Amino acid sequence: MLNRNIAADVQAYLAHFPSLLITGARQVGKSTLALQLGIEHYVTLDDIATYQSAKADPKGFVLSLPKPVVIDEVQRVPELFVAIKEQIDLDRTPGRFVLTGSSSLQGFRDISDSLAGRIGIVDLYALNLSELYGRSFNFIDHVFSGAAFPAVAQVTDIVPHLLKGGFPEVQTIAHAKTRMLWFSSYIRTYIERDLHDMGNIRNLDSGTCQAN
Repeated sequence: MLNRNIAADVQAYLAHFPSLLITGARQVGKSTLALQLGIEHYVTLDDIATYQSAKADPKGFVLSLPKPVVIDEVQRVPELFVAIKEQIDLDRTPGRFVLTGSSSLQGFRDISDSLAGRIGIVDLYALNLSELYGRSFNFIDHVFSGAAFPAVAQVTDIVPHLLKGGFPEVQTIAHAKTRMLWFSSYIRTYIERDLHDMGNIRNLDSGTCQAN
């Protein structure tokens, strides 16, 4: 299992904020990172029964969860943010709620309306070379520093890494054609849908969402 460089920041947020949101693009490893935090209780809103329970009674759902708890794919039920805020206002113990959710303009507006000052937000990106090789090394910073590359950066051909990208699941796919099919499916399933959702938001700052 690959270690993520952002893990130290996640632990720092957990020690200070009563809730933490791990956000980022789909399939970058948000759920995996949350599960590595050692929190015993975990629920995912990808489970249809859990989703229906949370949607039907957000407050009762949050009350029923043992704390601390990981709530995966929280953006699927935005009403949970208000219920979580109410619980945090009663008990501001750090690290009670760890939330994961894919980046969403509407989702961030829901958070800003309800959990401002009560939540730490960390953005998880795709795997970088230092994470893939298990080393503490920032490739981009080193390129622009002009310094000579240490042994850790002896990557003879950067092109295969660029073509493969940093999605964790893609790293396990050996054949180039299969990887292309994965990326094609990703774009079709997620990007087109997200662009459609973004097209329905005219003015995020004003707090209004209008269809084009």
